[in-house]
Amino acid sequence: MKSYLFFCCSLILLFLSSCGASVQFTHFTPDKIKGLDLGMNRNEVLEILGPDYTITRKEIVDQDTIEVVFYQGYVSDQRYLFQFKNNKLDKWEKEIQRRQVLQYGSVLIK
Repeated sequence: MKSYLFFCCSLILLFLSSCGASVQFTHFTPDKIKGLDLGMNRNEVLEILGPDYTITRKEIVDQDTIEVVFYQGYVSDQRYLFQFKNNKLDKWEKEIQRRQVLQYGSVLIK
């Protein structure tokens, strides 16, 4: 019985360790912005920054396709916006959102 339990536990550990080795985390970090240049194509930028983005705007203006994607920063009130014009990186910026904290019935704005 003990050898059967040992065998089962060994199989489970082997399975879990092999799965964990194949997982790669390519999440956005602000230091990845250093690898960007204006004019890079959309696929190059998203490959550098990772897959954790949200498309916030997509429209056609004067026959140009405009797309804006954002990545959430480490701190929840920081967003990084990247604008593509005709599939090329046109500009990016860091946006800090204002937070409201409720304290003893009054609103404090940080």
